[in-house]
Formats: sequence, C-alpha cells, structure tokens
Amino acid sequence: MLEKVSITHDVWNDFLNKWSVDSVRNMTIDEYTGLEDKDTFTYWLEHKLTEYGSIRGGSSYKFGIFRKADIGNKNSKASYSSDQKYAWLTKFGNTSTEAFENVKKHILFVIDAIKNNKLDDIETSPLSHTLKWKIAFHYQEQQSPKVVGIFSLNALQNHIGEKLPMAAVLEELSKELTYENLFDKADEIWGEWASLLDINIWKISHGKNEFSNEENQWLDENQYITVHKNTGHSQGKKFLTEAKVGDYACLSNSNLIKAIIKISSDIVIDNNSPLDDDWALRSYEVVYWLDSPKPYNSNYKKGWTPNFNSTFKKVPTAELPNFEDEILTPYFKVELSELVEEGESLMPSDEQLQNENNINENIQSPELNTILYGPPGTGKTYHSIQAAVKAAEPEFYSTLGINENIGTTHLQREKLTRVYNELFDAGRIKFVTFHQSYGYEEFVEGLSAKTEGDKLYYFEKNGVFKSLCNQAKGKCGASSFLNVGDSFGSFTVQSIKSEVIHIRKQNGSNLLMPRAIIDEVVDLVQNKSLLIDEVSAEKLRELGSNTDAYFVSGYKGLYKPLCEELIARRIKSPNISKNYVLIIDEINRGNISKIFGELITLIESSKRLGRPEAIEVTLPYSGEKFSVPENLYIIGTMNTADRSLALMDTALRRRFDFIEMMPNYSVLRDAHGQSYTIQKGSLEIDLVLLLQELNKRIVALYDREHQLGHAFLMQVVKAIVAHKMDQALIELKNCFQNKIIPLLAEYFFEDWQKIRLVLGDNQKPKAYQLINQSDVDYKVLFGDTEDLGDVADDVQDYKLIKADSELWTDPLTYIGIYSAGDLPKDEG
Repeated sequence: MLEKVSITHDVWNDFLNKWSVDSVRNMTIDEYTGLEDKDTFTYWLEHKLTEYGSIRGGSSYKFGIFRKADIGNKNSKASYSSDQKYAWLTKFGNTSTEAFENVKKHILFVIDAIKNNKLDDIETSPLSHTLKWKIAFHYQEQQSPKVVGIFSLNALQNHIGEKLPMAAVLEELSKELTYENLFDKADEIWGEWASLLDINIWKISHGKNEFSNEENQWLDENQYITVHKNTGHSQGKKFLTEAKVGDYACLSNSNLIKAIIKISSDIVIDNNSPLDDDWALRSYEVVYWLDSPKPYNSNYKKGWTPNFNSTFKKVPTAELPNFEDEILTPYFKVELSELVEEGESLMPSDEQLQNENNINENIQSPELNTILYGPPGTGKTYHSIQAAVKAAEPEFYSTLGINENIGTTHLQREKLTRVYNELFDAGRIKFVTFHQSYGYEEFVEGLSAKTEGDKLYYFEKNGVFKSLCNQAKGKCGASSFLNVGDSFGSFTVQSIKSEVIHIRKQNGSNLLMPRAIIDEVVDLVQNKSLLIDEVSAEKLRELGSNTDAYFVSGYKGLYKPLCEELIARRIKSPNISKNYVLIIDEINRGNISKIFGELITLIESSKRLGRPEAIEVTLPYSGEKFSVPENLYIIGTMNTADRSLALMDTALRRRFDFIEMMPNYSVLRDAHGQSYTIQKGSLEIDLVLLLQELNKRIVALYDREHQLGHAFLMQVVKAIVAHKMDQALIELKNCFQNKIIPLLAEYFFEDWQKIRLVLGDNQKPKAYQLINQSDVDYKVLFGDTEDLGDVADDVQDYKLIKADSELWTDPLTYIGIYSAGDLPKDEG
C-alpha cells in the first residue's frame, strides 16, 4: 500500500544518488540483478521503493532478465531462455549478455523519454508495463511530476473517467499533480479504485488443535470450510448469513497460512461429516494453495490477519491494499488486481500478447452475422457466450475490462455467464442447434397440430427466428418492460423467465404468473376493449384455460397496479431499443436453403429493417409482411472437422463474417506464462508441449482443420490449479482414452499406423507405446498356402493397450509423446 512519507523524498533521492543515469549506463548484469545482493537495481525497485508505488509479486520475468538459483539449462518455451546462471525473455537476446545489454538499453531509453516528457515513447518500450512506468516515476522531474505511483491502468482510467492508453491517461492526470500532492493523489486514486473492486475477502482460521488430523484431512479433501454457529462476536452468524458465493477467503490454521480459496456454495449438509451439526459447512474452490503452510511473520496486526485471535473476519474495502502487501503478494506472489481479475497480468507470455488466433481479439466489434469456426475443442460454443453478451449488452461488456488479447479471466467469465443467463431468461438471447432434419417450420414459421377431444386442429406457429425478430422490432409483450425488483403495492418481482414471472407478496406467499396472460390483459386494456376493473378470475380463465388456480385466486390487488404501470411504460417506450442475439450451434450441419428459405437475403446487413436497401417478404403460412431488424445479431458455430469450410453453402458464406478459432495454448499457461504441468515425483508433464506436438503431427498427416483444441485439457488444468496432481493424471488418462484416441481413429479412418505416428509410438521404447504393433503371421493363421498371393505382405496387427493398464497413469507415457528421448530404453 502507498503510505504518506515526507515530501523531502529521502529514499527516492537515495536511489537516484545510487543509480544515477551514468551509473545505469555503466551497470553490470550482476549490479542489475542478484540473489542475495540487496543493493541491485531491481532490488531497489521492487523492495526499497514500495512506498512510491509497488511492483512486488508476479514473475521475475517482468525485469526482462534475472538471476535464479539452480535454474539449469532446461527450458521448453520459445518465449524464455536460460543458462546456468540467468533466465530471460528470448525477445531481448539469445544469450544472457545480449539480453542484459538490450534490457539496459531500453531502461536508458525510458529514462531519456521521461526526462524529455515523451510519455508516448515510453508506451512503445518492450519492457514490462510495471517496470517501465516504475522507472519513469523515479527518473521524472520531482518538481513537475508526470507519473503517479499507481501503475494499474484500470485504476488510473477510473480516476479520469476515460478508457485511454497509459501515456494519454498520465498526460491528463499530470494536470492534477504537484510535488506536494504526489502521495495524496496516489492514495486518492487507489482509494477510489479499491471502493469499486467487486470483491469480498474473508479470513477463516482455526486453532492448531481445534480439529483432529482426520477431521482436517476430511475438510481439505472435500474442500469445505467450517465455522461453529455459536462462534462469538457474531462471527458464526456472519458465516451463515453474510458470506456469499463468489467471496474469497484466506484459509489458515492459527498463524499458518494455507491457501486463497473462493466460496462456491451456501451452507451445505454433508451426512458424512465427522463434525457435529453445529459446525456449518460451505464448499470452496482453490485459487492459490501453498505447497506447505507458511507462518505469518509480519508485525502488522488487524482483525483479518492470521496473528489476530479471530475465526471469521472480513477484510474492509479500505484495507484491501494492506491485504495485498501483507498476505497476497508475499505468500502467493500475486497482486490484488490478479485476484479480482480486473487489471493486467504482470507478465503475460509473448504468446498471449501475440496470439493472432485468439478469438477474443476478433470479438472486438461483433458483426450482425458471425460464424466462429475451427477444429473441435477450440471453444467455439464457449466463446459464443462472450460474443452474445457483447452484442446484446455492449455497455455492460465494456465495464468488465476484458483484455481482448489474453481473454477472459475466471471472475470475468462468471460475470459474463450470469448476464448471459439473465438475457436468456429475459428472451433476448435464443439458442438453437441445427441438424439434418431441422427445417423452415421450426426456424421461421409453419403449421402445428393439436387435438381437443376427438377433433384435430391446425394453427400457425412462429419459429424461433421469427419470434426473436418480432421481439427485436418491439413486437413483444408488455411483460418485457418488467425488471427484477419492481414493486406493485405489496408485490415484488422476484425473477423473470421466458414463460413465467415469479412475484412474491409481503407475507411471503408466491405467485407464478404466465407472461402470455399478462401481455394479453395489457393489450386488451390498452386497446380499450377491456377495463382494468373488469379483469376478473373468469376473464383470466378465459384467456388461459390452463392457468394455475392459485394464481387466479391471487390476482386481486395485483393486476390493477401492474397493468397501469405496464401500460404507462409501453406508452412511454413503445419500441424496445435493445439488441437481441440468436446463437446457432453447428450451423453447418443443417440444410441452409431448407431452413432459411427466402430469409437468407433478409439477414444481410444492407437488407435489414431500417437500412436504405431494406427488403420485406410475405411469409407463406401467415401471409404476414416480414423483415429482419438491424438489432438482431446472429452468431453461428461450425466444427471444421465435421465438414469442410469449402462445402459451406455459398449464400451463407457471403452473408457471414467468419472468425477462425484454432488451439489457444495460452489458456494452458498460468498468469505468468508458465505452462501448466502435472508433477509426479521428479517428473513433469508439460501440457503445452504435449498438445503442440500432437497438433504438429496431425497437421503433417492430415490438415490444420483437424487439430485438437485446448478445451480437451481444461479438466486437467482445473485439477492442476487445485493442486490435485493424482486427479490431473486421471483426467489426462480419461481425456486420451475417451476423447483424443477415438477422435484420431475417426480422423484417420482407423488407420492405426498414422495414429501411432501422432502419438509418437514409433519413437518410444515398446514399454511405453499406447498402440502395440506386430507382424501378422499368416502361415499360422492359414497354413502354408499360395492362395493368399501378396495379401500377407507387410500386414501389421495393432492393439490399443488395456484400459486398466498402468501405462495410462505413468507420466513417462505422455512425456514420451513430445520427448521420446527422455524415456528409459527397453531392456535387452
């Protein structure tokens, strides 16, 4: 946290005396970074100058090059290099000497830029975001500062109220800065930002001997946190009533810090619990888990710190920066911005920054008609949620601060999913899957049949596309003007679903109200064919014969104020100016001509309602005039492994923007660009290398459209993040047995020789091959005969190892796929 210090800036001046521009120019690599030396350039920036803006935590790669003990030569990532002494970002050079000289050159460039007030030049520097602006802060002119000691772009943008680049934000902010207010201004900016953080953090702690080893083990294995209901100072009550799903907590035993977790349930009952019923349980997800509990050694003492005698305490919003400095950064090497997932990662990998195939980069401005296409497992359906929310609610989307190059964080994804579900329930997003028998009648309109007694009736039925178009054009029911929380006398709207509205009375009783009936009543009243006072139980039964009896009996006292309010809203806003979205999954599986019919022309941007070239058609069943509004977005997904893009309907191809989605290896890396690995003893399975090698071979043997997507390994990643390595290995086994190998068999039409090549079995010792190959002995099968001719030449037999073989859970089985040379040789 930034603390107010004397405006004489003694420590700052000490730094400048030690590291003048000439000193930096003559600085050696050992003076820049070192293991134990507390006088190096980087040690000053990270540890001695924290009161001027902290850059603690995160990966040491933020310095471009660093010294690390026992790093060795092992390195498997193209973005990073190392030798026996140093590790560095490859973009700065091929050797440690070259990398350091380039890093130093860029540091001097930043110093020169800030001294000449060229903030735009600093923006172009390849140094990490926090490093270059930290350097700029300390080498600026103290008497006329341009840079404040806050390096979170989101926090600075929030203060000035504009989404501008860092240089532009600081240029605007510099109008407020003076030598005297530099620290106060930093405190003000961070205070504003902290108050907006959408996060609650709790401390939950128990004494060393409060539970037995077996009870502690049960809690850890089942991922439960617990507080006794009668814990004093209202702590038990707060655990029961104030803690919410999505809140974070620092988990500790007495003074030993264990983990950062996220509460994932309300109070649960588990009959297998070894604790008595007075111990309330909540489930959690692991966010960060220490390899072993570590003691809290700071003298800083608050109700939420581990050295305070409390069980369940909330970190006040104003003290969140202290939580970051005291616990989050020292013990978990992350910043608060990374936890709340609102800010930029300290050290995104080069692949994250430069991944041209990342779908999020292409979703910046969704077009009216878009198709996400790519191999299986690349997240097409997953990302359609993001695209749909951005199209339907662009203003909400802009508040999430999503880094379009890196993708959504866990918290951002939760918010997107929540809003997606709300939009879906409100009828503003529809989802449909195309298949071979899907037709115009289901999609646009058609005739449907029903029986009443012994009579058969036919009626016109709107399909999903026509219904959504009508809604988008404002031809929707009055109930669309309702919002959750609206009150009408003693009634409050609790939830709004596509068919039913849930309303609760003050006395706690509930009414489930069909939306169609509300809409029809309001229509009748507004059109003067019915007075509100005439809305009787009999009239409701007439409007909806299947209306719930309890609902009918409970209408009194509600319909009059409800109808009056909805009529007023409809008159005030006759058209709903909101965006609507139709998601079509597997769009290439349907017969496009059969499904769209004459509407294939109407979906073009230039032919939409409201455009100069708008087209209207007459529908065949209803005879209605019909057009497609310009506030309806269509998002399709297409699996290129199912059907070649070249075979797509030409009319469809011309009317849609196609966004390619390929395997995104950055999601298989952590926040610091390190590949997720399954650790088993001294062995590590690198997920990025594993998937990359499989895909390289598939491209060589088949084509790029049949690669394996990153989604296949996400369950493995989830287990790794939860520090459940045995479970991660099981998930990897299940992935290969049930997904990857069956898919490869489909790709290559049971050509097991090619499948062996993809898995690298031809390079592995026989003991680690997943598919065993052997010669077919035709003489044994058919005897010594000439009838077979040349049939038996070079015929091979292939056998997939048994599902219960120990090879499936042997790390070397998977390491051998991308590094067969590391496997033990066959004996003999």
